[in-house]
Amino acid sequence: GVRLRGNLGYGYRINDNLRFTTNIGTAFKAPTFMDLYYVDIWGAYNNPALKAEESKNVEASLKYKTNKESATITVYQNKINNFIALDQNWLPANYDATLRGVTLSGSKDFESFFVKGSADIQSPENDDQNKLLPRRAKRHGALNVSKKILDWNFSAELIGSSERYNDTANESRMSGYAIMNITADYKITSEWALQARLNNLLDKNYAIALSTNDGVTPYNTPGANLFVSLRYSPSF
Repeated sequence: GVRLRGNLGYGYRINDNLRFTTNIGTAFKAPTFMDLYYVDIWGAYNNPALKAEESKNVEASLKYKTNKESATITVYQNKINNFIALDQNWLPANYDATLRGVTLSGSKDFESFFVKGSADIQSPENDDQNKLLPRRAKRHGALNVSKKILDWNFSAELIGSSERYNDTANESRMSGYAIMNITADYKITSEWALQARLNNLLDKNYAIALSTNDGVTPYNTPGANLFVSLRYSPSF
């Protein structure tokens, strides 16, 4: 059927460095083909009776910015009717859900190095069961520190997340984790650059999802890995 959705936003500049914004919106998400009809050798893991997700989101932000620094605080609430998640039998089902929280972000140029970071503190709740939504953490954040030396740019990134659950009943717990990544960029010419990226520097074992076969075995996540690339950005 036809679904009409919209957004309404408003912004007010308090002064040259401070701005307030707010937004109200609605959204629609139809079930995927896999949600409705998926079948494998172990059986049917689908639900043809699934309803589409419909949500209403409200958020407000206060943003501060100068030439050397910035900071933003955003509070939000997202009410979702018919949120699609796997039930205790690993079949997609509809639930009512509420995601509310606050997001903090900021950056600072210290001349010799640059720092930026963000943190999200939220309560992603399944309203039907008074549990956390599966595979969603209550806290996560990132911190990045970078430094430029001549034609080189080096950066280190720390990403962290609190515990989460793999199932709607909150019985299959996954521990929180923190991983570190580092990068190095070298500007060969104005158009060519060489980049190296080392992910999961400390070779941390962590899980962001568990197998739907047994609810215990974690899906593999990358250990320490290195990528090297040559980038060309033509200037016309």
